[in-house]
Amino acid sequence: MPCFIYKLSQQKLNTKQEDITSWVNNHSDDLYSWALYKTSSQEVAEDIIQDTFAAAVKSYEKFQRKSSPKTWLFTIANRLIIDYFRKKAKSNFVFLESDLIQNNFDNGAWKHQEGKGFTTDIALLDDPEFLEIYKLCLDKLPQRWKAIVISKYIELKDNKMICQEFEITQSNLWQIIHRSKLQLKNCLDSNWDNE
Repeated sequence: MPCFIYKLSQQKLNTKQEDITSWVNNHSDDLYSWALYKTSSQEVAEDIIQDTFAAAVKSYEKFQRKSSPKTWLFTIANRLIIDYFRKKAKSNFVFLESDLIQNNFDNGAWKHQEGKGFTTDIALLDDPEFLEIYKLCLDKLPQRWKAIVISKYIELKDNKMICQEFEITQSNLWQIIHRSKLQLKNCLDSNWDNE
């Protein structure tokens, strides 16, 4: 290898190391705070920041410097946070689906269940008492969340339209829907007793 090519490759290597070191020193605290705020888990936030810098090292040559390094790193971190929630939602769905099948089916036939949840005589949405409690629980949601839940599940608007109407991103919509469902479930669990 000619000497000038070796020197050029050494300069690039030194610049990359200096940049990465500088990014870690200058931005890791902000990135960690953001990831912790979004995930509410120290362990997950630490993993996301580690993966963010690993991705930055791997994609260093692709960084075109059209934005600041901090913006670029936050973009990587946000994608990793979204991936984290997608994987979490998928695993929750698989768990809920298998739980639903296990608890409600017996050899391929729907199990007869008494008590909380399904009844054989009246569908829940036809039960005035349930609807009254559901409406009370819906009213307990923050106003914006309630409007988004109504748009999605009652007015049956698609996600893109909801995001435009409320000026939110897809990930914000997912978080609001997820949190609304949890709050509604907790409210219904503590107020609806169909025994």
